[in-house]
Amino acid sequence: MSLVSSSVGLVSGLNYGALTSALLAPEQSQITALTNQDKTIKSQEAAVTGLLGNLLPLTTSAIDLGTASNFNALSVQNSDTGQLTVTSSAGATAGSYQLQALRLATAQQLISRGFSNTTQQLVGAGTITISPGGQLTQPTTLDVLNGGAGVQRGIIRITDRSGASANVDLSNAFTVDDVISAVNAASGISVNATVQGGKIVLSDTTGRSVTNLSVSDTSGGHTAQDLGISESVASATLTGNTIYQATGAFTLSKINDGNQIRLAASNQPDLQIQLTDPAATTIAVNLAGAATLNDVINEINGATNNSGKLTASIAAGRLVLTDNTGGGGTKSLSVTDLNGASVASELGLNTTATGNTLTGNQLVGGIDSVLLRNLRGGQGISNLGQISLTDRTGASATVDLSQAQSLSDVLTAINSATNSSGNRLHLNATLDSARTGIQIQDTSGATTGNLVIADVGAGTAAAQLGIAVNAPQNAVDSGALDLQYVNLATPLSTYGSGKKAIPTGAFVVTDSTGHQSTVNVTSSIQNLGDLQQAIATATNSKVSLQLNSTGDGFELVDQAGGTGQLKVADLGGTTASALRIAGTGTTGSGGQSQIDSRIGTAITVAATDTLASLAAKINSAGNGFTATIINDGSSFSPNRLELTANQTGAIGQFTVDDGGLGLGFSTQTKGQDALLKVGSNSSANPFFQSSSTNNFSAALPGLAVELNTVGITPAQVNVAADTSRIPGLLQAFVSNYNTVISQVATLTDFNTATNTPATLQGNGTALQIPSALSNLVNNSVFGPAGNSVQSFAALGLSVNQDGTLSLDSTVLAQQIAQSPTAVGNFFLDPTNGFAAKLKSAVNSFSDPTTGELTTQGNSLQASATATESRIATLNQILTGRQQTLMSQFTHLESVLAGLRTQQSALAGLLNLATSAATSAPSSSSTGSSSSSAPSGG
Repeated sequence: MSLVSSSVGLVSGLNYGALTSALLAPEQSQITALTNQDKTIKSQEAAVTGLLGNLLPLTTSAIDLGTASNFNALSVQNSDTGQLTVTSSAGATAGSYQLQALRLATAQQLISRGFSNTTQQLVGAGTITISPGGQLTQPTTLDVLNGGAGVQRGIIRITDRSGASANVDLSNAFTVDDVISAVNAASGISVNATVQGGKIVLSDTTGRSVTNLSVSDTSGGHTAQDLGISESVASATLTGNTIYQATGAFTLSKINDGNQIRLAASNQPDLQIQLTDPAATTIAVNLAGAATLNDVINEINGATNNSGKLTASIAAGRLVLTDNTGGGGTKSLSVTDLNGASVASELGLNTTATGNTLTGNQLVGGIDSVLLRNLRGGQGISNLGQISLTDRTGASATVDLSQAQSLSDVLTAINSATNSSGNRLHLNATLDSARTGIQIQDTSGATTGNLVIADVGAGTAAAQLGIAVNAPQNAVDSGALDLQYVNLATPLSTYGSGKKAIPTGAFVVTDSTGHQSTVNVTSSIQNLGDLQQAIATATNSKVSLQLNSTGDGFELVDQAGGTGQLKVADLGGTTASALRIAGTGTTGSGGQSQIDSRIGTAITVAATDTLASLAAKINSAGNGFTATIINDGSSFSPNRLELTANQTGAIGQFTVDDGGLGLGFSTQTKGQDALLKVGSNSSANPFFQSSSTNNFSAALPGLAVELNTVGITPAQVNVAADTSRIPGLLQAFVSNYNTVISQVATLTDFNTATNTPATLQGNGTALQIPSALSNLVNNSVFGPAGNSVQSFAALGLSVNQDGTLSLDSTVLAQQIAQSPTAVGNFFLDPTNGFAAKLKSAVNSFSDPTTGELTTQGNSLQASATATESRIATLNQILTGRQQTLMSQFTHLESVLAGLRTQQSALAGLLNLATSAATSAPSSSSTGSSSSSAPSGG
């Protein structure tokens, strides 16, 4: 048990606690002094931290007042938010615009014929090919007509031969198709509009001849003139002027049905022109910098070694080369590709010259048409020649196609064919519903004779166009004509599924002999031509890349002559898979092993497939479209297969070739781009923009537009300067400024009521803050030299007696209204603007590294840490001494307790001795006893 209880000795009764406190009082007073010092330091540190915290809003004000968008902000007022949503961003300018949503983006959607059920009825065996290209017509926009000059939209007036007239509003027409549709839908007249080559053709169907068939512009416009149909003819047919053919302004991407040219590598010459002079001069031409046909012409005319020997020009939509040397040599004027380039054919220059002139082939197919040379995967028609036509009434005609360049030429020739009596045959040639082939329909109604279409002599057009027929049927369908849209210039950046880029990487090619080669596809391999060369080099030409016959890809063909099958496997990446060549080849028609790569997706349909399993196969192919099964509610065969593009707009268009399975796909929704008109019908130059989505991120500089619904009339959109933020920003600055001034006064002033100094009284850094801020706001010059607003007084700002600021909002509002630019310059000027100076002044105190308050706060924190460390050390020493004294006092009590115990023992012994002495007998009593004993005698 302890001998010290409540700091009082149980033996001695001494107050050891008091003795200890008294003994340790000097050390305790030192700790107390340090503790008070620590409290002062921490109070100062907290005050500095608080000041820093209140300076941060001033930094925010400096940033806000230095942000140009706060002064140059624009507000958008839109009269028809239901039609479209308009937002502004950097780069927008004040102005008034009229915007009209003419069309929303739609996704291509095809639907099959009906099936009775989805899991039992068999589809049939075969192959379905779904392709994102190959359509034989693409809408021709009005802006490319007339050599790129376009068409001024307006209203035209058409009068048919019965004398009836109608106004046709073409103000919102975007394509030639829109023009044709508007004319054909016009009420009150009987006129049919079509296109032939680069012309619009109007046909009167009244059968009368009261007046001329005529077209004119209204209200001083020249829409009809720009469309080439401002005429009056005394016949049933008005054939317009040519308004669409290649000109020098055409970009190279717009010719040859979009099949681009492939240039030579390493900036080498791309083509060579052979001249006819005795020296057999050749001219090498480098087209590396050419973007338009004019560029091509200039490069040829300016080529080294030309010097006027050859002149290139463009006429009637064709490039023309004229040899100026005078001839006399043994060579003919000709053009050949150089250094692996593919240019001559794409530019139409692979033709035979006549004398000293080489007139190239047509460069565009005409309105909504394609070039014959790009059919059959780029093979074209080997011998156009003549074809004979016989309708089912027996009427016949022979059509000469030897000069045909486009599919439109073929269709026009068939539709205008006449017999020996000058009467047209009962045949109508059009594109098929999928727009990938053509069909010819007998319209006579006769049922006895055969429909006959045949080649004459050495011609091959009928056979190669797939329309040769001699049978008792009313129509013939060519099937897909395989328009080429992939060639050696096709970039790898769009060749992947969904037009995505092919990733770089490596793959291994194993040829038929088992020899393996590694092909590295680096970023330098830009197109299929580059890939062709890379494969040939890697395999030592034992495997070749060849464009396929369907025009939508290529095939790898084994040239090694072995017995095995060609194989391709990725090396860690996905390059081969993305190119659609990973796997094992099959034996092709030429007996060689080959692997096919097509942008189109070929899906094998087994004899056991149902509608449900076919949909699953299509979806697993994952190539930009989705298959679903819908029930149309019909009593019989209500189940249909619906194919929908995953991407809206024309870029998501696709076609389906069911390989003869009879699935009966028809277009339910055409994939179309959204269309936005900028400007009204009365505007001098309204223009149109298209987008694959309903979003136009840059409809106008700094304006983004999202279409919500088709608008009947334009929405009025006003973009005006928005100065509403300025008063709030300046008021926030005043509030933040006053907070700092007031806090500094509180922290540095002496409190006379309590007769106590403030926490930071006499602190030099704190006292500098109001001085610095006061000097700043009292500076009389801000903004660039000559700015009409240079002082805060001009903005309604004044300094109160206590150093705080006041803002007169009325004065500020007047200044903003009168001189918004000058107000902005006052704050925004990078050299003398108030925002930059405010930020600099505040940063001198609050910078997290070099600010004076930051430095002082860090110093105070270090002092507090050192003081607390010293206090802890002294407390540890004091605790040790206290424990030592208490141990000594405890020992003392123990000694005293021992002494007391000894004292008690001695007292006990003394008492015992005393007690014994008291109880012992006297000596007389003893003798008496002895004497009484008997004697022994």
